[in-house]
Amino acid sequence: MSRYPYLLNRKGHYYFRIAVPKTLVPSMGRRELICSLRTKDSSEATIISLKMAQAVNELFQKVRAGLVISQQDLDRCIALERFKSFPVPSIPFVAENAVAPDTYTEKSIEDGERISALFDQYLNECRGERDKTTQKKKAVFAIWLELHGDRSISQVGKAEARDFKALLMRIPANMHKYFPGKTFRQINLDLINEAQRLSTRSVNGGLAFMRAFFNWAINNGYFLAANPFDGIFLKEPKNQEVKRCSFTADQLKAIFTSPVYTGCKSAKARDRYIPGNLIICDALYWVPLVALYSGARLQEIAQLYVDDVRCCGEFWIFDFNEEGEDKQLKTVSSRRKTPVHPKLIEAGFLEYVNTQKEKGERRVFSDLSMSCDGTYSNIFSKRFNYMLKRLDIKTTKTSFHSFRHTFIDSMRNTDVPREVREALVGHLGQRTAHDMYGSSIGIKRLFAALKNVEFNIHPLPTTI
Repeated sequence: MSRYPYLLNRKGHYYFRIAVPKTLVPSMGRRELICSLRTKDSSEATIISLKMAQAVNELFQKVRAGLVISQQDLDRCIALERFKSFPVPSIPFVAENAVAPDTYTEKSIEDGERISALFDQYLNECRGERDKTTQKKKAVFAIWLELHGDRSISQVGKAEARDFKALLMRIPANMHKYFPGKTFRQINLDLINEAQRLSTRSVNGGLAFMRAFFNWAINNGYFLAANPFDGIFLKEPKNQEVKRCSFTADQLKAIFTSPVYTGCKSAKARDRYIPGNLIICDALYWVPLVALYSGARLQEIAQLYVDDVRCCGEFWIFDFNEEGEDKQLKTVSSRRKTPVHPKLIEAGFLEYVNTQKEKGERRVFSDLSMSCDGTYSNIFSKRFNYMLKRLDIKTTKTSFHSFRHTFIDSMRNTDVPREVREALVGHLGQRTAHDMYGSSIGIKRLFAALKNVEFNIHPLPTTI
């Protein structure tokens, strides 16, 4: 039986649901308590449901002791707003006819801080991180709580760290997509084959989150021993191939001579790959072209404002920045100014940006909506993968990020110096950033290297 049986998933939305013990139904006037958690995030739902379960079990105990409650008391007991901030309790499952413990207090936690409270504090101090990173950390912490419970942090050692690694190696990737509303205890992990499990990189990523958390706990005096996650990781296969490959010339040709660029049947998703007379100049049309001729990351392109494409002296540039509440960059060096490739100008990209500005749009690709992870790239990445599949060129080593590899490979082939390559794609270290950014000399040098980057696309798509 699952440690946390209080979650109900309805079409991706999570609800807290708990049965009222039979002996208490006459007093409480209900057979169950149910409440919408107003979230699609399984990790967040798990944590909130634990908090609610503590309050409900305490209420059950009071009713057993003779407390008379009203329907309003019941509604207040599971009011969502009450459970947004206080720590996650450690609650055993209370069967329908079981007698609940007298109380669930922090006294049940031996020496040291409750680990869930420290998780909350740690995440609060990581507020500058990308939303996507925060969500990943929450998911990892939720798995930890399900495996080990909400024990004192002082009770964690190497054995618990090893058990956590062993679990991460067994659970399926995208678990909550393929097993909605279920915890790992409700899944027969023995039936999950190797191809379905988390990758070595994902396992090590989860272990790295826990290692960083314990380093924080040590530095703040909450944990007085050595970090139990030091040295706990999976070795990458020695002969592992490059995780992402560049696009081949044939793959590029298939993409840029597809009906998306030469004319499609209609604006419907499936019809974009059926030949017709309609050319739709939207994100699906422009974002791949911008990626090919700039090497920028998908999120960097998708979040561009129309004011981020501007004239700087004699050059048009992309200003990749995070000056906006809906923007985020991967690293400090990702903030940069790079020239717009002449081929993009030839294809009519500046006219497209100007049209967006005249329409009063703030963003260059206003047809892209933000996904639940706080990015514009998530949904588009799925659209692009669908394109690759429809064109029958999808492989396990290719994705939208392959454009970045393709661009970098092209620069290498044209003998672009390393420091210029790094400046163009945002890999440059902080120490020498001033040598490349912010001056007309820097932009001029970048443009001189960029204009020699060519791809065998015949004919180049154009909207002029």
